[in-house]
Order: sequence, then C-alpha cells, then structure tokens
Amino acid sequence: MNEIFSIISKETIKAILQLGIGTILSALIYKKITLIYSDTKNNMVIRIGMILAGSVLGMILPLNIYGVFPIVIAILAAGLPLCVGLPILISNSLFNLSIPYLDQTFVWRTGGYRIGLAFLAGIIGGLILNRWKISTRSIVKEHILLTYEQQKDASKITTLISKNISSTGLYLIVGVIINVLFQQYLLWSIIEYIINNPGMSSVAMYFAGLNVVNPIFILAMNIVNMFMNLIFLSGIFAFFKLKGIILFVAYYALLVGILGISAYF
Repeated sequence: MNEIFSIISKETIKAILQLGIGTILSALIYKKITLIYSDTKNNMVIRIGMILAGSVLGMILPLNIYGVFPIVIAILAAGLPLCVGLPILISNSLFNLSIPYLDQTFVWRTGGYRIGLAFLAGIIGGLILNRWKISTRSIVKEHILLTYEQQKDASKITTLISKNISSTGLYLIVGVIINVLFQQYLLWSIIEYIINNPGMSSVAMYFAGLNVVNPIFILAMNIVNMFMNLIFLSGIFAFFKLKGIILFVAYYALLVGILGISAYF
C-alpha cells in the first residue's frame, strides 16, 4: 500500500508540474497571439501555415496532455480557431519529445513512422476542423476559456496556475489514482491473457516491448496504448465537453481503423 501511495504521489506531482509549466508558457504567449492574429485571421495561407506550425509545436514540446492543454486553451481564448489550436494536441498525443525517454515500447528504428504519423494527423485534423467550422465553445469547456479571457494581465502567472489547478485538479488526481491502480493490478492480467492467446501473438509482443516487424501495426498499437493511459483520458474529460470527447476519440479510432486495415495488406 505504501508503494502504491508513493507512486500516486510522484505521478500527481509530475502532472501538476506539467500543468504549471504549460500554464507559464501559455501566459507568455497569450497576449502576443492576440496581437498577431488580429491582423491575419482572414488570410487562409497564414491559417494553413499556423496549422502546420501547430502540428510541429505539439511534437517538439516535452509535455503531456496537462502541460499542452493550457497552451491550446490560451491559443483558443486569444481568438484563434480550433483548426489552429487542436493540431498541437493531436500531434502531441501521438509523439512528443518526452516519449523516447518515457515509453518503453519506443524504438528509434520505427520511431520515424510515429513522428510522421503525428505530423500528418495534426495537419489533417486541422484541415478537417477548418473545413467544418466547428465552434470552440461547442467542444471546449467554457469556464476554462474564461480563465484566460478574464485574465487581462498575463503577468499574473500564479493566478492562472491556481485557476487551472482548481478547474482540472480533481480530474488530474482521479486520473492518476485510477491509472496507477490499473497499471499495477489490471493491465498485467490483460497482457497475460493476450500472451496466452495464440491469435494475438503480435499484440503480446508489442506489450512485452519486443520487436514487431510491421511498423503500421506498431502505429495502430501506439494509439490504442495511448488510450490505456488513464491520466491522458482524464485530461480529455477535464478540458472537453461531451461533443469534443466524441470527436477526439472518433478521430483516433478512424486512424486506428485505417492503420489496422493497412497492416494486413
């Protein structure tokens, strides 16, 4: 029990630190984004450039969902559309600079495919959102947007951190606790079942951290594994409304379906 409590404490502290770092970065860029975008919002070329830049930004940030979301929220609260803000989250979820050090299944030989998928998924997601013209407030929780919209003085970073923790802290803590319990007690039972099932040998090899020849299969499993991280899922529930959760999950499910079919051909 003491070991479980220690793991939960460490994971909670790490998630809060990520949230704090992301909030500091979001405060630094919030007003600058507002000034820049006011002069360029009707320029489609610049908007597409922002989609590309957002996809790259999500990949180079060494932050997880709780670190990236404050940055995305600041961008959206500054007036930029979903098609510019969400590619950061989409690409970051698939690959970011912390993954090579934290993900035991990451292999640089196949990592290039994962980086490419993250980049393309961010861009395609941004272009779809640009086409659909979905309202930010229809999928993102409004009180989180108001945290930035009502914070006119971006220098008050401590206030922003406090508000972000108060609005997402319960999701964060619950996500950490459930994830630790899942990883410690349930996940290995699932893996053991998969290992003992002859028809699922490739899946078993993946979870065992062994080499799987088909890189497309690995990409599909990366996405599946992403949703087995309950801290990640708690972040989705913390920031998105139900419509946003459905759209976000559906987009990745579509990617898994496409990759899964491609893996057999």
